[in-house]
Amino acid sequence: MRMSDFSIRMKILCGALSLVFITAVFGLLAYIFIGKVASATFSITDHYAKAVQYATGVERMSLWTVLEEKNYLLKKDDASRQRVEDRLQQLFRELDKVDALGKQFNDTALLERARKARQEAQLYMEKFRVGVESLKANNSAEEAMINNGRRVEQAASRFMQLQVDAYTKIQGQDVAASMLDEYVQRYIITSNIYTLALEIMRAEKEEISRKDRSHYKNMLEMLPRLFALYDALEKITVDKEQLQLIAGAREATRKYEQAAAGWISNDDALNGILAEMNAMGNAVIQEAQQAEETGFKQADAARTVSIELIDDSNKIILAVGVVALVFGFVVAFLLAAMISNPMKKGVRYATAVAGGDFSQTLDVHQKDEIGVLADALRSMVGTLQERIAEADRQGSAASEQARKANEAMHEAEMAGRDAKAKAENMLAAARKLEEVADVVATASS
Repeated sequence: MRMSDFSIRMKILCGALSLVFITAVFGLLAYIFIGKVASATFSITDHYAKAVQYATGVERMSLWTVLEEKNYLLKKDDASRQRVEDRLQQLFRELDKVDALGKQFNDTALLERARKARQEAQLYMEKFRVGVESLKANNSAEEAMINNGRRVEQAASRFMQLQVDAYTKIQGQDVAASMLDEYVQRYIITSNIYTLALEIMRAEKEEISRKDRSHYKNMLEMLPRLFALYDALEKITVDKEQLQLIAGAREATRKYEQAAAGWISNDDALNGILAEMNAMGNAVIQEAQQAEETGFKQADAARTVSIELIDDSNKIILAVGVVALVFGFVVAFLLAAMISNPMKKGVRYATAVAGGDFSQTLDVHQKDEIGVLADALRSMVGTLQERIAEADRQGSAASEQARKANEAMHEAEMAGRDAKAKAENMLAAARKLEEVADVVATASS
């Protein structure tokens, strides 16, 4: 079926539906591109910006944790240790946020970074707790060294005092010079023990402070000398109390030596733990910083995509608008032509017929209302031509009858003229008779 065969209503409806279709396509494209722009915008605000925010939180908590760890190493108290544990829990909560965000947007890269950061943080926490135990052990070792060093110091002081007291007691008595010499020798050895013990304890404090192992090396060199002094003193001592002091000092020194060795071992382990913790803390911070950097890059990429989408949207919307405008003009022109051209032909045809020109033809053959009207005009003109022809025939017959009537009227007129002459003669004769009658009557009277 041709378009021209549609009804006018259907043509107008088709044109309107075409415009509606173009408008719908325009709206659909706008919806799609606006959706893409919105998606890119939401990816910036809800995804990448939050990824940066949460990664920054992880980095911040990591730095706080490391800072609290350093405070604990300085203060070595339970409050500082608890703050480290609290910071670690806060760090894990920040990582939980990163995990939730990664799962929400199926961000495998973010999830992988969070997994690595969590693994390093977990190891950091475990190492910290081991380090806490090492520090506690070192604190115990330090206390042991202090206590045992004090015992040696007190024993040496007591021993020297005993020698001074004994020497003073027998100084005015008649005793052998060798006995006095033994007191002096014991005093000198004990003084050397006291001095060497103080040097060892000073080296211990230097080692604890500097932790460079050079002072511990000195301690290891001085401790055998201290034991040798115990041996030398023991050989020239016979007093039971003094021998007990020597034995006590020897035992305290042995415990001191063990505590120092334990402290060094723990400190070596602690240094390794701290190095590992430092690496783990740096790893967590690095993962957080990489997540931040990735988030910034992705946000910047999303921003670029948004700008491109907006630019493309503007171009497409403008193009679709131009197409819709041109299409609308074309549809309007075609509809106007489909409707007005046959109407113009019909008007020209009707005008020609009204002017008496029946030679024109109406070249409109459609199945719509205009086609029906054209068919009706052609039928009307045909009927009018037939009636005019009939009228012409009847007019010719009437003319013949009129001619005959005219001839009859002429004849009647001629006959009337003759009758009128006769009537006038008769009237004249009557008047004469009347005059004769009047004369007769007059005469009779």
